[in-house]
Amino acid sequence: MKRIKTKDYFLVTIQFVLLIAYCIVFYKTANNTNIILRIAGIVTSASGFIVAIVAMITLNRNLRAVPTPVENGTLITHGIFSIVRHPIYTGILLVAFGGLVIHFSFALLSIAIALFILFSIKSSYEERMLSEKYNGYKDYRLKTGKLFPFIK
Repeated sequence: MKRIKTKDYFLVTIQFVLLIAYCIVFYKTANNTNIILRIAGIVTSASGFIVAIVAMITLNRNLRAVPTPVENGTLITHGIFSIVRHPIYTGILLVAFGGLVIHFSFALLSIAIALFILFSIKSSYEERMLSEKYNGYKDYRLKTGKLFPFIK
C-alpha cells in the first residue's frame, strides 16, 4: 500500500479549515441581497453540489480525501471527468462562489480565493502522482480542463 505523505494530510487539513471558516463566516454575514443575486447564488451553489456528488459517485472506490491515488485504482476519464480533471474541487468552488453571490463579504471572498489557490496547489501535487501512476494521464491532461472546462 502506498504511504500517504504528511503533505497530503496538511493539504486536506487546510481544506477543511477553510471550508469550516467559510461556513461560519457565511452564517455570520447573512444579509439581504436582492432576489436575482440570491437565485443566481443558489443555482450556482446547487450546481456545485451536484457536480461534486456526481464526481464522488463516479470515482467510487477511487475516492479518498487525500491527494495520493489509491493503490489499485483506475484512471477515471469518463462522465464528469471528461469535462474537468478535478470536478470535486470544481464543485466546492462553485458552492463557495455561489454563496459569495448570496452573501457578499470580503471575508468570504478571501476564503473563496484561498480555496481556489489551495485547490490549484493540491491538484498540481495530485497530478504529478497521477502522471507517474497512469500512462494515459498526460494525454488526458492535454484534452481536459483542470478545474474548469477549457482552462487547462
